[in-house]
Order: sequence, then structure tokens, then C-alpha cells
Amino acid sequence: TDCADPNCEDTFDCTCEARGFCRVFITFSTTNGDIGGVAEADALCQSEADDQGIGGTYLAWISDSMGNSPDTNFNKVTVPYRLVDNTIVASDYADLIDCSNPECLINSITMDPFGNLHPDSEVWTATNADGTAFMPNNCDNWTNDGSLPMPPGGRLGDSSSTDSNWTSQVTDECNILGRLYCFGQ
Repeated sequence: TDCADPNCEDTFDCTCEARGFCRVFITFSTTNGDIGGVAEADALCQSEADDQGIGGTYLAWISDSMGNSPDTNFNKVTVPYRLVDNTIVASDYADLIDCSNPECLINSITMDPFGNLHPDSEVWTATNADGTAFMPNNCDNWTNDGSLPMPPGGRLGDSSSTDSNWTSQVTDECNILGRLYCFGQ
């Protein structure tokens, strides 16, 4: 299938850059701070995309203290990010991390891959608005479910926000339940 073909949207062999847009969603499922690390967060995003038949590769918008962050792991795409209903979230990666106006996003990321809305959800990120790691608030590199000593907790974003709070709003205990942001690559 030609990736320039609009019917290519749900095939697994097209990059989102080749398709002309990238999907973004919030996970349907929730987890405490013991996600199992960045690789497991990515796997959760990929699993939910696969379950819904959304083609492509997906990574979680999440950072740790071992060098993983959207700034280091993501493709810096030049095509729009869209929710599953085609609502545009950002024009491209540069727009996604630009909070100078002071809004970062055109629309908030409140829709899961199944089309369900989850407004006002807390979302595990440990990530600044520019895509770099927010240190050290990552629930011990996403392996602490809250049963270990509290500090430093985990940094969360607010799914209903379009300013920098979308990715970095509050640090909370690792035993609360949060969602993940998932971005097509």
C-alpha cells in the first residue's frame, strides 16, 4: 500500500511521517508508578494502538534518569499530530514543544485509541514541555508502585490542559493511578 494513500491510515507498514500525520492518544488503561520502565510504557502504548488497529509505531511521552525522554527518543516529525477523530493537537514536533504563546497544544490530549474521552486525567510523564526529562521525579525510573519510600515521587501532566501543564503540572505519590500519552512515530 502506498503511504501517500489516505486509506493507508490503519496499515502497519507506514511511518506517520510518510502518511502525512501522526496519531496521539491517552491510554485507556491506568497504572501506578511501577510501569516497568520506559520500554514497558512504550509497550503499553503500542499494545493499545495494536488492539484498536491503529497502524504504526508508538512511544510513550515519558522520561527517566537514564537518558530516555521524548527529546532523545522521538522522531521530530514535521507533520501534524492528530487524535483518533482527526482533531489536530499540534502542527508538528516543533509546535508540540513550543509554549511561547503560552499555549503548547492546539487541542488537549483527552481521547484514548478507542475514541473515549478522559478529561482531567493525570498522566505520568516526568517530562518538561520541551520534551526533556523533569528530574528526578520519575518513581525510581518507573519501578516504584508507592510501597517504597516516597521521594522523589512522579511528575504528572493534566490531560485537559493545552499549556505546559499538559506534560508537567504536579509531582505526586507513585501509588496513584495515571495514564500515559502515546505518540506515533
